[in-house]
Amino acid sequence: MSKTLNRRNMKIYTKMQKSMRAVTIAAAFSAIGIAYSLTARSEGKQPINIQDSELSSKTGSAMAAAAVPESASPVAFHNTEMPNAFHGLADNIISGSEYLSSTFNLIARRDTVVRILQIGDSHVRGHYFPGAVRSTLEEAFGNQATGNDVISYRSSCIATETGEPGIVYSAIGINGATTSRFLENDKIEEIKELKPNLVVISFGTNESCGRYDSTEHTRVLDSLISRLSAECNGVQFLLTTPPGSYKSVRSGRTYRDRRGRKRYAKVRKPNETTSQVASTIVKYGKDNNIAVWDMYNIAGGESNACTNWRNAGLMNKDQIHYTMAGYKLQGQMLGEAIIKAYNKYVEH
Repeated sequence: MSKTLNRRNMKIYTKMQKSMRAVTIAAAFSAIGIAYSLTARSEGKQPINIQDSELSSKTGSAMAAAAVPESASPVAFHNTEMPNAFHGLADNIISGSEYLSSTFNLIARRDTVVRILQIGDSHVRGHYFPGAVRSTLEEAFGNQATGNDVISYRSSCIATETGEPGIVYSAIGINGATTSRFLENDKIEEIKELKPNLVVISFGTNESCGRYDSTEHTRVLDSLISRLSAECNGVQFLLTTPPGSYKSVRSGRTYRDRRGRKRYAKVRKPNETTSQVASTIVKYGKDNNIAVWDMYNIAGGESNACTNWRNAGLMNKDQIHYTMAGYKLQGQMLGEAIIKAYNKYVEH
């Protein structure tokens, strides 16, 4: 080009060059696509759909279901009966279970270790809840991948691995924790070192205490999942909603204490914020293609969840935590929901 071109002409020329280059590149990719399509058809294959093969930026999971191994078959399990005191129950299933297909594919292959890690608050920290999930899954899929761990409140809930293929179910819980606690570096590193294929995220009870901000909860949950996706290659997620709890409120009745001071009597009422927390978790899962086990609504929802657990004698005196039997039932429910989702995967 002549050096006498002014700036305006140079800009026009540069723009024309870029346009021509873009057209050339597009044509090249189009030709490649046509060539592949023709080759695929001649070999009896389906041409690749780029959109279907993309990975979710948050979950690291293929949007299309992973192919089911030919040798895969459904597994038998014991369907736990719910107490007679429970009313208004919903089906014990995982919503969006198709987003767990990569994990289920690994389980179905039966030739590798599949690590599942549950993280959460005091419900998980007590170890009875995740311990029951582990027992339920091992009863269905076998326990050859783990050692004979004795799980209690004082023990670790990180499973001992034998090196054999199969499911390894572990848990990390912190009393009083909200989702944000696991955004801290020490917890991210601890999770990363365990190399999970699936992380079960079980928070919500502490989020429901005090003033609740759904937008902030969503932001923190999104940050946790985004960071774990970046740190743990190919990890998938299963969100769970909290079981429900009571809170103390003034009854309007007053009395005098021993010193003659006026006091307000308090009564316990179901914490209605739990319903908002559960809705936030469910919506986040639906909006981001992440599986959700909605324990709150499965166990009765806003109308019955709290009273169901209390009337069945499965809540502790504080009516926030649960008895050992209560946590065991919750763990069996989650374990069975995972098995149902797996069976659905292999049957389709």
